[in-house]
Amino acid sequence: QFENMYLLDIAKRLCAPYGITVTLAPGTNQGDILPFVLVMIGESPYDVIERLARFKGVLIYDLPNGNLVIAGIGNTSAASGFTEGNNVLSAAAMYGMDGRFSEYSVYRQNLDITSDIGESGNMIETVKDDGVPRFRHRSIIAEAAIGGDAVARQRANWELARRLGRSFQVRLTTDAWRDSAGSLYTPNTLVPIDLPGLKMRPQTWLISDVTYRRSSSGTTCDVTIMPPNAFLQQPFVLYPVAPDINRVN
Repeated sequence: QFENMYLLDIAKRLCAPYGITVTLAPGTNQGDILPFVLVMIGESPYDVIERLARFKGVLIYDLPNGNLVIAGIGNTSAASGFTEGNNVLSAAAMYGMDGRFSEYSVYRQNLDITSDIGESGNMIETVKDDGVPRFRHRSIIAEAAIGGDAVARQRANWELARRLGRSFQVRLTTDAWRDSAGSLYTPNTLVPIDLPGLKMRPQTWLISDVTYRRSSSGTTCDVTIMPPNAFLQQPFVLYPVAPDINRVN
């Protein structure tokens, strides 16, 4: 178990036996100290770090050298992006509606079977996606029956935002590995895109993954780009309250 430690310090301690270093990306807010973290038997270091990163709303991913970085979403911006007719060799876009719903309702599991309020206490929150033209409903069970109302509301908004973000995606091939400032295109970097041939207005999205290529055809780079809210971390209750446990003093 870990007590009164920051996420970065916990991650460093868990990764140290494997010779992996952990850094905090510039401008990343890792939040307050975690007063108590219990590690389950059989839980891998990555599982622990990933769980805590979700709680803090930050991303974790490996660097080209194999070490780990903790970063906020879109902390860095590229000096230049991708413009049709300039540095884009090919591009394709995905506009999907299959993963989106017109409304999301969060419910708590009612464990008080003697309650006289019927079903009225079960609903916590409902949010709507006005961009979905036909009725599609998604029900979500809250992560905690007691003490998780605020997180449940965040979960409803997260479900909408993430599904909306994941419904848009651009995959393109550019003619260089680096932006105009000489920095490599890397994941979790904001880049401007201007692709009128794909019926997209100029906007700034986030790099999801990058593949660097060098062959007889030259030096190219395959990039996947999505809206930033596609990478929002799912909120959850780190310290759930168990309503079915009785304490005897």
